[in-house]
Amino acid sequence: MAFHRILVDQTLWEFKPCYELKKMIGNGAFGQVAAAVMSVPSPADAGVMGDAGAPANQVEVAIKKLTFPFESPEHAKRTFREIAFLRHLQGSCRNKIIRFVDVFTPDLCVSLIECEE
Repeated sequence: MAFHRILVDQTLWEFKPCYELKKMIGNGAFGQVAAAVMSVPSPADAGVMGDAGAPANQVEVAIKKLTFPFESPEHAKRTFREIAFLRHLQGSCRNKIIRFVDVFTPDLCVSLIECEE
């Protein structure tokens, strides 16, 4: 799978073709967060995942780019804890975290879901 590459605030972002970055939301010690739109493969899926303001075939999402997530055992543990924490919060924070959709790393071409190209 080919990944899109874009330079944002002197940081290289690599993401799947089904995502379109819209704007930067913030950054911190562990990485950056950007607002994006994810294209949904079929209109049936959009009915489940879609936001009221987004077109039927797109979903508003946030993408978090972690800085060196696997650089050391400590970084890998922190990455695992963050993913576990976000999955635990899923659906419990009333419209703050709607759904944990995907995890991917362009370096390894590993993904929990595949997006249609």
